[in-house]
Amino acid sequence: MYRAPLNQQYSISVSGGAPNISWYFSGGLDKNIGSLYENYRRVNLRTDNTFTIFKGAQVRTGLAYTNSTTEGGRTAYGSISGPSFSMPQYTRLFDDNGSAIPLYKDYRKVYLDTTGAGLLMDWKYYPGTDYKNLSVQNNLQDFLGNIALSYKVGDFTFDGRYQYESQVTDGKSVSNAQSYSARNFINFYSQVNRTTKTVKYAVPVGGILDQSNGKLINHSARAQLGYSKRWSDHNIAAILGTELRQTKVNRSNFRTYGYDDEILTSIPTDFVNPYPTYVTGATGYIPNNSGFARTTDRFVSQFANASYSYKERYTISASARRDASNLFGLNTNDKWTPLWSAGLAWNTSKEDFYKLDLLPLLKIRGTFGYQGNVDQSRAAITTITYTGLTSKYTQQPTTNFMTFYNPELKWEKVGTYNLGIDFGFKNNFLSGSVEFYQKNAKDLYSSVEIDQTLGLGRSELPKMSLHCVPKD
Repeated sequence: MYRAPLNQQYSISVSGGAPNISWYFSGGLDKNIGSLYENYRRVNLRTDNTFTIFKGAQVRTGLAYTNSTTEGGRTAYGSISGPSFSMPQYTRLFDDNGSAIPLYKDYRKVYLDTTGAGLLMDWKYYPGTDYKNLSVQNNLQDFLGNIALSYKVGDFTFDGRYQYESQVTDGKSVSNAQSYSARNFINFYSQVNRTTKTVKYAVPVGGILDQSNGKLINHSARAQLGYSKRWSDHNIAAILGTELRQTKVNRSNFRTYGYDDEILTSIPTDFVNPYPTYVTGATGYIPNNSGFARTTDRFVSQFANASYSYKERYTISASARRDASNLFGLNTNDKWTPLWSAGLAWNTSKEDFYKLDLLPLLKIRGTFGYQGNVDQSRAAITTITYTGLTSKYTQQPTTNFMTFYNPELKWEKVGTYNLGIDFGFKNNFLSGSVEFYQKNAKDLYSSVEIDQTLGLGRSELPKMSLHCVPKD
């Protein structure tokens, strides 16, 4: 039976003020139930305050808190598929008596009807009821705080900002002992003795619990000095500043077999030794799906830009910045990348000879400059990831290469030519712009061949993706 989505939203906001202070508070509650009975709940709280310390000096503070929970619902009809199976339309999920009908999406019916001599767990998939044996929940808590100070004296303005963010996520997915995914894992690694009519279970009988946890801490700081001066037919505006940002992320994943959600128990599982699989007889390791990850990204930027206008007709502008990232850790010069741009603009409609009343705005402009880009999944040094498995030869943890040593890795740079015309008709009947631009990129990331004498196996070569290729 189809269920119409249910969306409920509640919000409140209040604001007020007094001499030298103003404040604002808002809160919201969302509760959504989808057509597949999936649930989403979110609570938002936010407050912003502005304090005037003395003339020209202000302090602004802000706090925001978000708490959300997502719960999975029933299996979507179109999402059911197998290695070589696509669910036909109007497939029946229940018979006339209301009993669930099995669907053969991973293995053929004739195979499941005879395999295991009746000793294995039911290996059939029942899409109409399997969702009752699954539970998925994800929670998120996010706290964001910021403070800003601005001070204006004469033609100069100082602006300083700091922002802190803490985000915690946790997820829990339970496939109980009656679920298809648990029964499939148990049977796949089972060993049947037809003589004694016994079964040896490498994967403990019971449910499967998958848990994930994550924590993000972000610090951002920015300081900027601005200058603005207008006199006679001249106008100058300029800013100079720096920005620092650091993001640390910690993640962990855990899998437990033989799990019972009622009494909160589990059964130890052997992830070290390989076991023969029932379907093919080939040996394989029981999936562990457990691991830890930690990343730290740091960026530093120094920037400046200025513009000069004469009679609001002619404008020349220029900007420059230096960005740095800790991802390029070999050559200091490659950590930093200088970027710049320059432009000219002519407000033709301000000229004395311009007489088109129907088109009171006509402006021609052109710029050229460089932009930088970095792929955060790349690093200039060799990095590895632990698989969670132990080598049967050395009894030591095994790893996979993620990136390989590449001292030439550095920022991508994209140079852009841009020409544009801005126009506006009388009474704003129609306005717009026409743009022409051309981009030329260098030092792009791309896949390259690896020297075969480096000792890397062919299976490892695809991991050597996204390396810096300097432009000729």
